[in-house]
Amino acid sequence: MQAVQVHGRNNGANQRWKVLYLDKKAKTETKGLNEEFGFHINRPFYIVSELPFNRVMEMHGNTNMMLKRWRNNVR
Repeated sequence: MQAVQVHGRNNGANQRWKVLYLDKKAKTETKGLNEEFGFHINRPFYIVSELPFNRVMEMHGNTNMMLKRWRNNVR
């Protein structure tokens, strides 16, 4: 298991957000391909590392992320 680092505020580009206040919202899609991000909506995906054993990121709860060894046919 590997720890995920959390940094304090450093004003880097990765910590800058653009907040938009909108009075109308587009319809929320519930299936299909999201063209902007390239992910299928409501379909599981894996982030696979190029470290030995092709480790994958796995979420446990909302705040605990772990790197684990890929195991076929395990969700």
